[in-house]
Amino acid sequence: MNIKKAVLVFLRVCINKEYRQLRLLGVFDSGYYLSLQERLTGDQGDTLDPLWTYVKTALTAVQQDSRGAGDWSQQADPHPLFDTSYYLLRYFPEGLQENPFLHYLSSGWKHGFCPGPFFDPDIYGSWSGWRAEDGNPLCHYIRLGQQQGKSPSLNFDFQFYFDTNPILAGLKNEIIKHYKLHGASIGKSPLPLFDPEFYLGSLALSGLGKTPVLDPLSHYLCRAKEEGARPAACFDPEFYLDQCGAGISKGEALCHYVTKGVFDQLYCCRRVAELKDKPLISLLVPVYNPDPAVLRNCIRSVLYQAYPHWELCLADDCSPRPEVRVLLQEWSEKDTRIKVTFLSENNGIAGATNSAATLATGSYVGFLDNDDELTVDCLLKVVEELNASGADLLYSDEDLIGNDGTVLSVFRKPGFNQALLFSHNYITHFVTVKKSLFEKVGGLDALYDGAQDYDLLLKLTEQCERVVHIPEILYHWRASETSTSINHGQKNYANEAGRKALEAAMVRRQIPLGALHTELNFFYQLRACRKVEPSVSVIIWGADAGECHQNLVSTLIEGSGAAYPEYILVSTKRAASEKLNQRVAIADVQVRVVSCPPAEGIASALNRVIGQLESEFVVLIDGTAQAMSHDWLEGLTSPFLLEDVAMVCGRVNFDGSDGPSYLYPQLSNEDALYFHDFLQSSTRHMAGLHCLQDVSYGNWQLAMFRREEYLDLGGFLAQEFPHLFAMADFSCRLVESGKRIIYTPYASLVKTSISSLPLTDDVEGLIAEKAWFQQKLRDRKISFDPYYSKGLLADHKIDEASFLGWLEGQKQSG
Repeated sequence: MNIKKAVLVFLRVCINKEYRQLRLLGVFDSGYYLSLQERLTGDQGDTLDPLWTYVKTALTAVQQDSRGAGDWSQQADPHPLFDTSYYLLRYFPEGLQENPFLHYLSSGWKHGFCPGPFFDPDIYGSWSGWRAEDGNPLCHYIRLGQQQGKSPSLNFDFQFYFDTNPILAGLKNEIIKHYKLHGASIGKSPLPLFDPEFYLGSLALSGLGKTPVLDPLSHYLCRAKEEGARPAACFDPEFYLDQCGAGISKGEALCHYVTKGVFDQLYCCRRVAELKDKPLISLLVPVYNPDPAVLRNCIRSVLYQAYPHWELCLADDCSPRPEVRVLLQEWSEKDTRIKVTFLSENNGIAGATNSAATLATGSYVGFLDNDDELTVDCLLKVVEELNASGADLLYSDEDLIGNDGTVLSVFRKPGFNQALLFSHNYITHFVTVKKSLFEKVGGLDALYDGAQDYDLLLKLTEQCERVVHIPEILYHWRASETSTSINHGQKNYANEAGRKALEAAMVRRQIPLGALHTELNFFYQLRACRKVEPSVSVIIWGADAGECHQNLVSTLIEGSGAAYPEYILVSTKRAASEKLNQRVAIADVQVRVVSCPPAEGIASALNRVIGQLESEFVVLIDGTAQAMSHDWLEGLTSPFLLEDVAMVCGRVNFDGSDGPSYLYPQLSNEDALYFHDFLQSSTRHMAGLHCLQDVSYGNWQLAMFRREEYLDLGGFLAQEFPHLFAMADFSCRLVESGKRIIYTPYASLVKTSISSLPLTDDVEGLIAEKAWFQQKLRDRKISFDPYYSKGLLADHKIDEASFLGWLEGQKQSG
């Protein structure tokens, strides 16, 4: 202490009683006060003697008769465990004409008052041995208790906070201070279930969030009764109080639920109570040597589920860490729904999961890894969907998180997409399935260890009548250095196991396709086991004979293998009077040329040409392309070996790029061509252009379909859609008839520039086509593409109703 400060302190001790009392007690935290003062005002103030600043500020507030809690909310607190607003609101709602901190230190504690939401003298005394004759409990805790690293309040779960913030392990004695100064500002919570982001959003919506809130949990605990904002989406304090009958206040409801209600399986909100069917869900967790903190987080994520009808079945696969057994035993003793079995030898993931399944008594089983977590509403949303659809198997979106729960990336998924599942395990987590189906397929197969979940999903989807996707993030997948979640170079044996699982699925389904590795681990290509040489007519459209690139025809020939397709060029630039069926040589190949007068429209011309053909298959190719991929014909024909496939479309490369992204819609763009391209491309961009996948819309540039099915549906509706939307409409009719459209990356064409389709210059005509197509979408009531995730809209802050209005051509008001 420098001389100036020493003199000032001496004088102030002499002349100011409050200053003297606080100085002697030694409970004022200067560093905390200065940090809080800076956050509140932007200026630390007097750093030489912050205690004097506090005393003066408090005196001014009292003298101005600013005694309510609201008047103190913008004053820095003197200690992390003393919350002025909390103290006044709870014990002196009409105001207090003296310094609240000094009141507590001198007399408040004698009445059993709590200095703030994170210090309860009864809780502190229960584990520290403190008694009233030992003096002020806060002072006692500061001198002795905090060294033990235990929480002095049920509102602050030390173990939970450390587990969710592992980097703080060395701050055992100052964890509450860290939360108040740092954790709260970045959305951390010291109490399970409390959701700071949701709470602050609720305040903002109710018009109560105008004053900055530095500590959302303390704010809620102080003001729960008067403000009414919920602490979490799935916790309704008023509903909970009605059923728990504990005689507690609204502000105490959350803590009561977390510490007692969950173990009594009480409902936390009306949504659970109103469910018609409430099946028991058994969660299967194979456990092998996890970090204790992440295992506790995993178990907590189940314990605090809003839907309480679950059982957690854990099978320890002979973990070397002795603390794992102790931890599992402790949790199983806390709640009878937590069941544990300890295996005498290591059986691998498949064996351990199957052992966990022997503990299961539920009608559904779900799968959870021992270092991952469920969102608090996960099972509630699963059961709501089960009530709505009666699904056999459900899966959700997920995100990838770091050790502290930070979201690293988000995985959005389409509705059930069988072809995409044949490309890779896009389903992964969170999966819930009827237990009877899990048993029917024999559980997990150790033959496919490393890809046992992929094998299981391939088997289960063979048996399921209804697979449902929930387009919400319900699962947190934790990243680790050895996990395939972030490192596709890990576990090469798993990559091969996945290929074998896919090949075995083809055998079971009697589909003559083999599985090959691709450049990416855990992604596979299906290829015909034998050469398929169908009867094919190739229609090159949109270019005159003189404009058709010779390299395009050359690569068409090279990629057709032993097949000998018929080639037709539909020229949109020849005059109507020119002779039809003219033959020209392009790259030494005889090509029949058919003219398409501009007034006729491409849809009518194609109907005319295809009606005259005799081949089994028709291939449409954009005549402005420069080249085709190697084995393009085999790439197009192989997917036809899958069930109910009526059309296969290929990939378009724009001189080495994939062109514009259509992942997110531009609702301000009313251009007909953009709208058409979004319909065609959005789901492919979401699922990955490198993946085989089911799609809802074919594309003009490269498509193959069966001529008979085309004719059975009446071909293109040229009267309604003479140009652009004929293909989209045809695709809709194919899907409505029960057929599938497949996109394949293994047949592609190359264009040198990102150019629009060469269909027509009639802009007004295209606008009319778009409007009529949107009308038909409305009539079909299928405007939302099942292979597009609604979650993408939420990620990009796009209103779903506005998006549907844009799709259907109905602008939303307001």
